[in-house]
Amino acid sequence: MSSAFPRRPGCTWRTWAIAGATASCAMAVQAQTGEPSPYGIGVSETLTHESNLDRDVSGAEKADWVSVTALNFSLDQPIGRQRLHGNAALQLNRYRDHDERNGGGHDVSLQLDWETIENLSGLLGVQSVDRQYRYGLDSAQPFDGKNDERSQSAFARAKWGGMGEWSLMAGANVLDRSYSVAAFDEANKFRQWSADAGAG
Repeated sequence: MSSAFPRRPGCTWRTWAIAGATASCAMAVQAQTGEPSPYGIGVSETLTHESNLDRDVSGAEKADWVSVTALNFSLDQPIGRQRLHGNAALQLNRYRDHDERNGGGHDVSLQLDWETIENLSGLLGVQSVDRQYRYGLDSAQPFDGKNDERSQSAFARAKWGGMGEWSLMAGANVLDRSYSVAAFDEANKFRQWSADAGAG
């Protein structure tokens, strides 16, 4: 099947997911209260064939097989009136012919849903992502070789008010993104923050 990602002029490629296997095991150990465990763990394996690894023009394509092995963890833990959510994915990427691009990555996030008296509630969250940047999947800017994209973000939201009542809301977000290749990082790294507030 043809990719729907943006193409460079004269550039063609196809990505085939040849085999994918997922084995997940939610930890079924129950506490003495009979409640299920808040923890989960899973593993997955995906094998993909890339006919044009760097999205080069016709005649300059490089093909390869890519294996991605992932170990996934999850958390969903109530703490009084609060609730803590967490996810962690650890990845191992392996190329058959271009082993200089082999590497790992992660996607780790944590979120707290909080609530207090007087109808005050909100969310707090953080996330850290480290993954391989790949041209065509992330932007229209080409590159050759290995390039890791690292992102750290955080957010906070608060709401005062209940069902059927007027409420006040406010929130803020921050994001920091960088790359392992110095020249690419200089042209593409960015830091941003935003805030909002409203009533309804």
